[in-house]
Amino acid sequence: MNCFLKELFIVLFFIFSTNLFSEESFESFLYESYFSADFIQITTKDEDKRTITGTIKSSRSGLFKLVYLEPFKEIIASDSIDLYRYDPDLEQLEIHPLDDLVENSPVSILFKNKLELEKIIELNNCEDIKDKVLCVITFLNNDFSINDMKVKFKNNSLIEISYKDSFLQEIRILFSNQSNTQIDKNEFKFDVPEETDVISYKMN
Repeated sequence: MNCFLKELFIVLFFIFSTNLFSEESFESFLYESYFSADFIQITTKDEDKRTITGTIKSSRSGLFKLVYLEPFKEIIASDSIDLYRYDPDLEQLEIHPLDDLVENSPVSILFKNKLELEKIIELNNCEDIKDKVLCVITFLNNDFSINDMKVKFKNNSLIEISYKDSFLQEIRILFSNQSNTQIDKNEFKFDVPEETDVISYKMN
């Protein structure tokens, strides 16, 4: 399983803040049941720079669907039990137990509820920067390999995530067209195309 699942999405919301505006921003986002957006992910190391575009949909009920659009196509989805990763170029589908991959990782924050989040993240500090709120967080798992995680909000809406991964790469994820409108469950479904090679990592 590639490392994107543990690197793509850092903290989308938190519980505490250092001032009233920050607290209102987080509380508002925290209690939203749904999140959808377009994104641009920029990965930089030394002189190397890579850009990926895609879309994300998530629900606090444990559902999410991530679609990479350019420069490669890939779908990563969860039905709250298993995680499905489909590569259309290889015509291959991997099925993983969800908890084995996302527990104590940024992607879990997309669909875990408040009580679950309190067990895995800690807010270091928040500050108002003009019309935005910038927060720094850490995961409670000391073995976690992502550092310098920052999340930025504007008008109670997530606009940017940044962090450094275990390969010392700097990642920025810029969100646009954000929405908290209810998402129909059918939009999270993943229909396996015919003649797809299915590889399951689930224990029988």
